[in-house]
Amino acid sequence: MTQFRYIEAEGDASVPASKITPTIIAHVVNDLGFWGRGFVLSLSKRWPITKEAYIKWKGGENRFEGDKAFSLGNVQIIQVQNSVYVANMAAQHGIAKAPGDSPIRYGALEECLEKVAAAAAKKNAVVQMPKIGAGLAGGDWGKIEKIIDRALLQKNIAVYVVSLPGASKKNAKINYIEEGGLSYFENLSKPCILAHSVTEWVRDSDGYLTITEGKWPESKYELVNWSRVLGDMPGIFKLGMCHPYKVKEGKWIIRMVCFTGYPWKEPALDYGCLEECLEKIARWAKKHEASVCMPVIGKDIKTFGLLVAGTIAKKGIDVNILGKEVAPANTKVVKYKKKISGAQNKLTAALG
Repeated sequence: MTQFRYIEAEGDASVPASKITPTIIAHVVNDLGFWGRGFVLSLSKRWPITKEAYIKWKGGENRFEGDKAFSLGNVQIIQVQNSVYVANMAAQHGIAKAPGDSPIRYGALEECLEKVAAAAAKKNAVVQMPKIGAGLAGGDWGKIEKIIDRALLQKNIAVYVVSLPGASKKNAKINYIEEGGLSYFENLSKPCILAHSVTEWVRDSDGYLTITEGKWPESKYELVNWSRVLGDMPGIFKLGMCHPYKVKEGKWIIRMVCFTGYPWKEPALDYGCLEECLEKIARWAKKHEASVCMPVIGKDIKTFGLLVAGTIAKKGIDVNILGKEVAPANTKVVKYKKKISGAQNKLTAALG
């Protein structure tokens, strides 16, 4: 099962979002052999081999992975660098000759994406793409999203959809605060949320549980109570849940439960749960007209950045990514021995 499924964000779809996970960049090409407008220009500027391979494919030669025949519904997959591939998908019949023309062929697109899904499963890769078929090909993005769901998401293939900058109503800023992140949060004059992660066993996962409990000791007891009785704005303590704690007027700490694993093992980040948490934080920030501060969660900063862009910044909320902090010398990670079951949480809440 994939760690996360479908993320939309702004940027350059020709730049792989992850440095760690193998990536297939999928895009639509026409069945005439024309390469000269739209997303292909960005691709061939970065990797000239993508255009060269496409033209040779049109001429009957495909020395790369994929279909030999150059026809609608077929795919050519080119390795452009280590763990990065480009999929030329023949899903456009000719080119648009007049406004309103729609040369996209939905059936061919679905065939192509199914082949890309098979390749992604084999390579354990994510699939990244622009809004395929909805630009020069004139397609309906709503229909195309349904095809993506059937061909990729239902097969547990993770998908990044990267649209051109400027799609958001407000250009939110994503800043990186190299050091002194906690002071930065405290000194902001406007409302702000400090979000950080914890494990499902109520343990530190990014260093900020220790830091915030050292700065605001009362927040420790709030977290203990939440893990036993309270819940997710409200709800129960489990993966994908969040809990806000108000440290002063206009300032909140929000703990996100997005790391799995038993106490004796290294915790593992569940990107699906992280996405759920970020969506909730975005709603909370929108409600309180607040910006968001948070450390990098997980080891892959590009994947994390894309998630933040697609959930929080996409809604016009400024985000400050915090660098390393040093925990106060007199604090330590609090370890709780028992994980309270959801049933017990519900029963306690009902009785209390």
